[in-house]
Parts: sequence; C-alpha cells; structure tokens
Amino acid sequence: MLRSRGVLENSKGVAGWRDPPWKYGAGILRPWLYLGLLALVNIYICGDAFVTASSDHWNSIHGQWMSLARIAGLSDWLRPTWWPYWGGGAPLEFTYAPLLPAAMAAMNRLFHWTPALALNVLTASIYCLGPLAFYLLSWRLTGLPGYSFAAALVWSLTSPVALLIPDFGFQLSSLWSARRLYLTL
Repeated sequence: MLRSRGVLENSKGVAGWRDPPWKYGAGILRPWLYLGLLALVNIYICGDAFVTASSDHWNSIHGQWMSLARIAGLSDWLRPTWWPYWGGGAPLEFTYAPLLPAAMAAMNRLFHWTPALALNVLTASIYCLGPLAFYLLSWRLTGLPGYSFAAALVWSLTSPVALLIPDFGFQLSSLWSARRLYLTL
C-alpha cells in the first residue's frame, strides 16, 4: 500500500480511507501558528499606536488628513463639495485620496474617537497587516510556511531602507531600527 497525504491506496490505485485530522494536525496548524505569532509580534511593535491619540511627530501630513476627516466628514465625500482651505480652493475629491479621511470620519462617527486616534489606529492596522499579507502570499506561492514566516519576520523586525538611504539625522538609523514605524506613524 502507498501512503500519500493521509490517503491509503491499494495496489490497484483505488483510494481507501483517510487518516483522522489529529494524526497530521501539527503540520496543518503550524502555518496558522506562524500567522498568529507574526500578528503578535507586529501588534507588540506598534501596540501603543492603537491607544495613543497623538504623537510628538507633527512633521508629516497627518494634520491635513485629520482636517479632511474632521471638516469634510462622511457626507461631503459622497457629493461634489468645494474645499476652500488649500491653494485657493479645489474640489474635495481632488485634495487627496478619499479612503483614509473617509475611514477616519466613519471611525469617528461609529466609535466617537478623535481624528488623531482614528488615524493612528488605521495606520497601525495597516502596519500590522502588511507583513501578514506578505506571509500569506509567500506561503501561497511557495507552499513553504517556515521560509515565508522567516521572510515576514525579517520584514517586521528590520528596516532595510536604512541600508539603501541612510538618514544620519535619525538617531537609530541602522538595519534594526523602527524606521518604517517612525515614517508610518
């Protein structure tokens, strides 16, 4: 008898019975445990962003996103509206991509969060979901969950952009810095 993936075949090649799932459960559960561990690592890295309404870094475009979410709200994205605050005015749909400010406005309305907290929760969620999506895609393409987990973990824990574009003004400008997190939040 030949045994392949839990299916027994007799000498004529006719399939017989399957092994019960608990006999090969560790092999099936391991990729999902990798996914859970990877999620925990990324949530640990940027866990403060899920509860912090504001940070000390205002050298970004976050203020403009928050103003779009606060002033425009949800209803203004669905109909033509004039945005008079930038460059002498422009149609609202031409200011920025509407998904982030509209999602911030929706979170503000649903959970009564400030625009700053909604922005931090959204960016931290995207930060955490990036390596998870990379792991799932890599696992699907290669069929090797161990190597896919290692690659996604390297992506989570390192900042390879520091090797390509060194930033001497950033204090932790090295391979192991949180440069990606700093630029995101």
